[in-house]
Amino acid sequence: MYKYLAGLSSSNGLFSVSLNILTDLYQKKGVFDKNFKLSDLDLNIKACTTASISTQYNNTFSVVRHEFLELQIRIGLDKYLRTGICKNEVEALEAFFASKIFNIIDPYEWRMKRLFNEECDNVLSGNKELLNTIFENSKGRVSKNSEKRGLCEEDFLFLMTEFGFFNDKFTVRYGHICFHLALTTRVDEINNTLFMLAGFYEFIEAFCRVCDLTDTQDVDKDVVLGFCNPEVTLDKKIEKGLGVFSSLKVGRRRR
Repeated sequence: MYKYLAGLSSSNGLFSVSLNILTDLYQKKGVFDKNFKLSDLDLNIKACTTASISTQYNNTFSVVRHEFLELQIRIGLDKYLRTGICKNEVEALEAFFASKIFNIIDPYEWRMKRLFNEECDNVLSGNKELLNTIFENSKGRVSKNSEKRGLCEEDFLFLMTEFGFFNDKFTVRYGHICFHLALTTRVDEINNTLFMLAGFYEFIEAFCRVCDLTDTQDVDKDVVLGFCNPEVTLDKKIEKGLGVFSSLKVGRRRR
């Protein structure tokens, strides 16, 4: 869930979940009422971020992962314990999470239903050298990332834009979500930037997610489901996507 929300926020230049995205989520899920108001959300976000040492990745109007988790606890306690609805902290948090406000998207469901099968494995394995060439040539291309330990979001989106994967319906905005959903969750999001970079296999997943959504007719619905037009198998979409890179010379890296 956090990855999906961070993907929505990334189009605003953030690698965290912004206040606007959180506000929209809580409004749609009915979190705001007489017991918990928008002003309470503002206070809780400030409480989570004021003493944060993660300010290089966010600001006081957005939350990174550990702040996001803290925020949910604060909201649950405010909404159910402070108002006397529940008797203790455990009951309050159980009531908050029982509302299922985060049951929007499951990144693993798409992998099991679409990606993890023999057909996709054969296509990706047969084009591994080409994919590796694309990956290596893209690292640091726009972001000027000197370490090149992984692929930055900016470089991935530039690659997808350059080769025409986005269109009037499936825009760059949704490319952010594909990138974030593919990233591996890392414990340390304070002392380094590895959690912001895609490794080779994370890049492959992000690319496959883009391939699966390029023919969407209802992008807001399909990006939550993780795929669209399911009667067309993902391996066929990947083959079509890889065909765009046919002009690249396998194994040759950009200097």
